[in-house]
Amino acid sequence: MKYKQYANTECRGCGDENIYAKGLCFSCYRKALRNNTENVFQLKTSKLLQASQTIQMYSDIVSMAINGNSYQTIGDKYGVSRQRIEQILHQLATNKRVA
Repeated sequence: MKYKQYANTECRGCGDENIYAKGLCFSCYRKALRNNTENVFQLKTSKLLQASQTIQMYSDIVSMAINGNSYQTIGDKYGVSRQRIEQILHQLATNKRVA
């Protein structure tokens, strides 16, 4: 699919240069449609809120691990496997991006 290019514009959601519709890139436009919102401010706010919640979750995971909780206990709390908890802790310890 070819994107309609606009001169010297950026996505209002993420800053990408490929504008698709309503000032948003294809990815942000699809997210806005999925969330039933076309308001870019709401889209940015939801991204920031999600990032904030993720950082808080990682902080809780690290503190629970330091306090001696098992990976299984931590995984049960967050609804993920113990292997995923181990992977998150390893990525945080090696300063890699947690995906």
